[in-house]
Amino acid sequence: MPVVIVRVEHLGSGASESFYSPSTCIHDFIKKGESYTVADFRKRMLEGLKKANRLVVDKYGYACFGCDIEIMKVEKLPENENKSQIKVMELKP
Repeated sequence: MPVVIVRVEHLGSGASESFYSPSTCIHDFIKKGESYTVADFRKRMLEGLKKANRLVVDKYGYACFGCDIEIMKVEKLPENENKSQIKVMELKP
């Protein structure tokens, strides 16, 4: 399964961060160049990563450990933060 690296920038602070998805299905949830509130980005990434993990289980019979780590990382983002924005700078591939 093609791996996707999601590089984002926290608007305001300028801090950048990268996330890993084991599947290109993440493209269905976030788009390069789009800005999302932190809460919306968190929701979209969790939905996308959970779908990606299900696809890995369907194909290989076990979950992706790296995806589980990314889910925990995304879950640390505040779920009710609607003022701050995150911009998706890059989705590779």
